[in-house]
Amino acid sequence: MKCNWCGEQCGDADGLLAHIIQRHAPKPDVSVAWCSKPNTHKPRTDTQAVFDCTTCSKTFKHKRSLKRHEQEVHSNKLHTCETCKKYFKNVRSLKEHIKKLKHTSKPNPVVKPQPVPKNYKCRQCKEKFKTLFLLYSHKRSCNSPKYDKYVCDGCWRRFSTSSSLRYHVNGCNDRKRKVERARKVHELCSSKSHVGGDWSTESAVGGDARIHNLIITDLHDLQLTLLKNKDSIKCTVQKDLQELRRIKWYLSAFIRCQKAGEVEPENAVRYMRCSPLTTLQDAELNEQIQEAILGVINSFDKAQGEGSQILFEKVEKIELRVAKYSPLKGSSYMPLPKKFQSPTKGLVNIKNFDNKCFLYCCLAGVKLPARHPEKVSCYRHRLNEFNMQGITREI
Repeated sequence: MKCNWCGEQCGDADGLLAHIIQRHAPKPDVSVAWCSKPNTHKPRTDTQAVFDCTTCSKTFKHKRSLKRHEQEVHSNKLHTCETCKKYFKNVRSLKEHIKKLKHTSKPNPVVKPQPVPKNYKCRQCKEKFKTLFLLYSHKRSCNSPKYDKYVCDGCWRRFSTSSSLRYHVNGCNDRKRKVERARKVHELCSSKSHVGGDWSTESAVGGDARIHNLIITDLHDLQLTLLKNKDSIKCTVQKDLQELRRIKWYLSAFIRCQKAGEVEPENAVRYMRCSPLTTLQDAELNEQIQEAILGVINSFDKAQGEGSQILFEKVEKIELRVAKYSPLKGSSYMPLPKKFQSPTKGLVNIKNFDNKCFLYCCLAGVKLPARHPEKVSCYRHRLNEFNMQGITREI
């Protein structure tokens, strides 16, 4: 559409109307501000300012200009550069100054690093470290011979000074228990109340397995030898019980025999023994010693009564075998020895603490998990693959 006044082309009627209003419509020469008291103000043209300064009567078109004028001219507040200590009347001038000279209005405060707490302590030398890595690195040097000089005989803890060892010994419960057991053993060994022979002892596995051999006094009577040394056998078993706490033991007799009408060779020695016995408390010893002696005698009587025509000749030796008893608790896990823990050995030791060991092994035999076959979580979703109904025992 074409404007009739200037001939300019417009796109539509709205555009033409806007063009006419902007270019050709008459503009008022005077604009009067609305007021409740008419005819009291002087008329102002559009080119005059509308914001007056109350101090110097200057006028401004914009409010921000009036505000800047008041800050620069009539305000007593000064803005200081923190770097060069220069003064400026307004913030704008200060910012331009900082930007131009690359100053910082406020120097960066020096932040002191917070000390890292030392939460890891060496048990040997009591030194503290910030990280676990530093503690492990220290332990390699802390295990030097100077820390092996003072060792607690109760818990085997090492100390660098004798005073530290004495302070530790006063409160070491393991050492107190060992001293108490040693005192009881000494009382048993020094007691002269029993009558019997002497023993020679051999030990293995760090003292956990022991063989006691009785020095025989009555060679030609098995029953008399056992009954005469009954108190000596009890004292020896009681001593091992105090040292090992729980023991498993049996009594055996080596007897030289010969058959009727025949001359036996020199090494014709028969071996008679009782059933293995488990002792957990001192109160059980009297009954068990009696059971052990009767077991050896009955074993010899049984051999003679079976028609073997064995004739007793003499007692070669009486042997007492004792071992520390460490029963395996139910629902427990025992790790493999280090030399068998490698995956190349082909052994899988499932880490379970319930009573389904056999079931987990069967599931692993049917289908072995591709990853972490030792974890129980790989088998729990497969427990229904086998029908375990009717099996009452834990397997």
